[in-house]
Amino acid sequence: MVKEPSALEAKLKLLATFVAFLGIAWGATEFLISKRLEAKRPFLDYQLEMYRDAVSTVSVLATAGRDTPEWKTAERRFFELYWGELVLVENSRVEAEMAAFKTALEDGSPYLRTRSYCLSHELRRSLDKSWSVKLWRFDKDVDCSPPPFDTSKG
Repeated sequence: MVKEPSALEAKLKLLATFVAFLGIAWGATEFLISKRLEAKRPFLDYQLEMYRDAVSTVSVLATAGRDTPEWKTAERRFFELYWGELVLVENSRVEAEMAAFKTALEDGSPYLRTRSYCLSHELRRSLDKSWSVKLWRFDKDVDCSPPPFDTSKG
């Protein structure tokens, strides 16, 4: 004689089916996330490369003397990044900081270090958002407003 499953056995079978479904759903989700990151990887790698180049370039402009060969090379590279490659990967906040640095550079502002610092922080914030890496986040925002006595535009 065939014994009918008890209510407990039926509930356990239903639970096992549900757990199996969750496992399949979890695996599919992880697979899709992995594929999405894989598809974004060339962009993210290029963005990181361009941001490193931008930080290196503006740091030279902020610290080297204007009459040095390093400064002239960095100035040329800054404008190459500004008018070309960086446009491919920057967000609007990075664009605004690059424009502020450009203005300070063209005006001969003594605040290139401040602008460099602020641009570097914005690049880091942009990388944090692109890569979703919480370790790159700051506990506080950086104040990048020009000092009240700064009459240059940046």
